[in-house]
Amino acid sequence: MPEKRFKKSIWVTWIAKLMAGESLCPWSAWFKTHYLNYEKVPSGPELIKWRLDHTRMVNELREQRLKAGEKVFIEEDNRFSFKTKLNLTLDGKPDLIAVSSNGATIYECKSNEQKDSHQVQLMIYLYCIPQCLKQYQNIKLKGCLLYYPNNKIEIPTSLIDDRFVDHFNYWIRILGADTPPVKASSKNECLFCNITKAGCSERIE
Repeated sequence: MPEKRFKKSIWVTWIAKLMAGESLCPWSAWFKTHYLNYEKVPSGPELIKWRLDHTRMVNELREQRLKAGEKVFIEEDNRFSFKTKLNLTLDGKPDLIAVSSNGATIYECKSNEQKDSHQVQLMIYLYCIPQCLKQYQNIKLKGCLLYYPNNKIEIPTSLIDDRFVDHFNYWIRILGADTPPVKASSKNECLFCNITKAGCSERIE
């Protein structure tokens, strides 16, 4: 049986997919925000391939940035918890943050196709990290998406305007509410959702 969380918690990638319109079922993210220890769909072999590519990309990037004379922090070193007004915590951990005399760059490595949610994910990092990690409060920040093998997209902090913050808070309110949003089950939505029928009776197999 799913266990209700003592404190509501959401992961950055969940809200990024909703904000970018790649996930149309906010109930799925709401459920995971409010519950843990639910029955999950087993991961397929494609996840192993992603992990192999991703691990190598992060390691090669670390070596590259160290050779450039930058200070490098990876994954767990970058973990943050952004506390909202709704007793909800947004958690994340960028793949790598490189610090130089000119500022810091937040890197996210992707081995799959380009998606809008990847850019939104970095925008969320750029918004939250200066408010959560003291070492980045007074330095120039930018984001950079890296796609295997050598494509990159830079994300400036200028994208983090009032409109973006309004969109962000809109979804935070939905996911933090005690009343669940409407389910939007479909073949495509359920294919990429890891909640089994035990947790969602409307799941389409």
